[in-house]
Amino acid sequence: MRLSVGSLRQVVKRDLPIEFVAQQLTSYGGLELFRRYARRLGLLPRLRRACAPVGGDYCGARLSLLLLALFYVGARRVEHLKYLVGDPLVRRFCGLARLPTARTVTNWLRRFSHHTLRPLLRLNEEVVLDTLARLQLPRPPTASKAPELFAATGLVSAASIAIVLALDHVSERLSRWRG
Repeated sequence: MRLSVGSLRQVVKRDLPIEFVAQQLTSYGGLELFRRYARRLGLLPRLRRACAPVGGDYCGARLSLLLLALFYVGARRVEHLKYLVGDPLVRRFCGLARLPTARTVTNWLRRFSHHTLRPLLRLNEEVVLDTLARLQLPRPPTASKAPELFAATGLVSAASIAIVLALDHVSERLSRWRG
């Protein structure tokens, strides 16, 4: 059964309340803070523009965020999506009502080329330069502002790295399949 594109998205209307209390948390607990930071950077619309040439049923920006979430929670392969399917924080982070299968993500990654990857690399550069300008860092960066710079750099770099690694993995599998 084919799903409508509109049914794949999930709207996040407000922030989850965060309380710092002694309790057991999953490794996904920081995704809400990560989502807020990405929203503050305006990352979703910027990723949407950068991933527009790739196309697909799922929004490329949301799939990029899904790859970031995979990277953040320690998944080493796209196939590890099957362990995250029921997690509401991962779905919330990506803005998806339903997570795609590993095959869907792999097919989306297969559409990338060196030409369509360039906007993501430019986005990475923009986010880092915007953060540097906003922090007005002297040389070298002060210790109090270094975490935000690291987070901004890591956010988009992780997305770019995850996509490049996934492309390499897909390319390797295709070359073995073709013989």
